[in-house]
Amino acid sequence: MSGHRWPDGIPARLDAASRPSKIGYVLKRFPRVSETFILNEVLELERQGVPIEIFSLLEPDDEVRHEALRGVQAPVTYLPHDRSLKGWQVREQRYADGIVRDQSFETLFPEKQRLEAAVLVLKAAGLAVVARLRGVEHLHAHFATAATTVAMLASRLAGIPYSFTAHAKDIYHEYVDPALLTEKIRGARFVITVSEYNRRHLVELAGANLSPRIFRLYNGIDLGLFQPDPSIPRDPDFILAVGRLIEKKGFHHLVQACRLLADWGRQAIVPYALGALAAAGLAVSWRRVSDRGRSIGRAVVLGAVFIGAVLVPLALNIAARQRGPEPHAQSETMLTEEAAAALVRGENLYAVSYEDGPLGQWPSENWLHLPYLPGIVVFGLPHALSGQAPLADARLIFLTAAAAVTLVGLRLSRAPPDRLLTAVMVLLVLPTGARYIVGGGDDIVVLALMLLALVLATRTQPLAAGVILGLAAAIKQTAWPLLPFLIVAARDRSGRRATGRALAGAGAVLMPVILPFLAWDPAAFVEDTVLYPLGLTEERTLAGSPTIGDLLH
Repeated sequence: MSGHRWPDGIPARLDAASRPSKIGYVLKRFPRVSETFILNEVLELERQGVPIEIFSLLEPDDEVRHEALRGVQAPVTYLPHDRSLKGWQVREQRYADGIVRDQSFETLFPEKQRLEAAVLVLKAAGLAVVARLRGVEHLHAHFATAATTVAMLASRLAGIPYSFTAHAKDIYHEYVDPALLTEKIRGARFVITVSEYNRRHLVELAGANLSPRIFRLYNGIDLGLFQPDPSIPRDPDFILAVGRLIEKKGFHHLVQACRLLADWGRQAIVPYALGALAAAGLAVSWRRVSDRGRSIGRAVVLGAVFIGAVLVPLALNIAARQRGPEPHAQSETMLTEEAAAALVRGENLYAVSYEDGPLGQWPSENWLHLPYLPGIVVFGLPHALSGQAPLADARLIFLTAAAAVTLVGLRLSRAPPDRLLTAVMVLLVLPTGARYIVGGGDDIVVLALMLLALVLATRTQPLAAGVILGLAAAIKQTAWPLLPFLIVAARDRSGRRATGRALAGAGAVLMPVILPFLAWDPAAFVEDTVLYPLGLTEERTLAGSPTIGDLLH
């Protein structure tokens, strides 16, 4: 081709020095109202000053047109229609007997599949001729099926390089020919796909040597077009999901997530309602009951609510998980168990992919990274070693550990009974804790360890406080902000600073837990436990809170 050559791989930015003078988009049908991602892509390239020409294999259906279509400046060339190509008249003449026979091009191909292939070849020939005449220097197709086949053949005929974007059905459907798809990847200047799962699939299919030219690029939207009107009242429990109601769109995952929330809400509402009534009854008779009687009454109410709102829903969820096929657990529960299983197999927790297990059906953000610290696997080991026994569910291990640590901390605190009950209520009984115990539970055990560390620090036991906080920090980064404050504030029984002992206690736990995995694969460990939680990787963290990555980007 003439003009500037595309560099190896995809350019980081389409500036005047690296882009071809004109790009030809090869599409099966344009426009289509369901393919706004293609429309948005064309509009953005035109906004950046890239000349575009669109080649459509088929003419558009009679459907509603997207309003943004009016902004497209590129001309659209419709290649010869299938019907006209199939209807070509081929004249056959036999000079020996003088017989002349006209027959359609379609009758030459008894098999429909071969006829369709021949039609694509003719379209490719037409595209090659027109693209050269129009000065197109690069062809880019969307979907790895017919449009990419035509782009590949036209590239060979006209000497114009091509690339394509792979989406979903075009690379996973049973009709996809793996050998042909591999040939398309090998011949392309670069390949784009819309998810990390897809990219890994294409790399596995085509070979690791082609990985550098296969890129993941998410479909994006202009958020400026979707600004909700603040004057309209909105129901916080109402979710609007827009898309085709087919399995690959993932609506069943959304329904499942909502069901988990609703199931726990239905199961817990009665215990909470009865607990509220019982608490009201205690309040009415408060002055007529002794301090001991009030404490016993509160303890009984809290225990009953805990059983009804936590233990019963948790047992039902674990039983439902055993029956399958739905997980009936949050992703952190399964990730903890899968990480423990990987460790049992001798694999690096931070270098292995968890897509082949139960998390494979979830978005890649759930299985591509292990954002927790190595101590988390302790809670998944019973599940990994027991053959997935119900009583080894990581949530039960989290709850058992959290309850035990909480009781020890409260006993050591020597606080009045009312304060002890309030602490139990906040940590384990209120919806702020109970919901997480039923679905996940990892944060609760970390909070319980932090509570115990603070109790030990107030009892002037700096070494023990450091050890306990080190345990929490070896499980999850949630505990790390407390570390410097506890270390600086640590005092011994004589009131002197005990920073060294607190630091030694924390280090005695953290170093043996973290250093082996850091040494095993430093890059993978830092990416999973530091960069990803901070929002500094390409994949966005699942945490809903703002991150450093949000500020930098």
